[in-house]
Amino acid sequence: MNKKMKKLAKQADWRKPGGLPSEWNDGDYVVNQEQMKKFAELIIAECIEAAGDPADGLILDDTWHDGVRASVWSIKQHFEID
Repeated sequence: MNKKMKKLAKQADWRKPGGLPSEWNDGDYVVNQEQMKKFAELIIAECIEAAGDPADGLILDDTWHDGVRASVWSIKQHFEID
């Protein structure tokens, strides 16, 4: 699991067998439905944030901003987020 996913797993309170926090080591996690839901919500939020971040040196115009708004709207609609 990469660093970003580990960070999200920790924020979603994923635990190792025996109740150890997720940052202790890689491997299997024991998660309940609420923790899985929180993890998914965090990933979606990261996608929405990434869609709005311009690449370095990119010239931003109205077309770019329209595209960002459309992308964020599409992600929110797909995952039924207000």
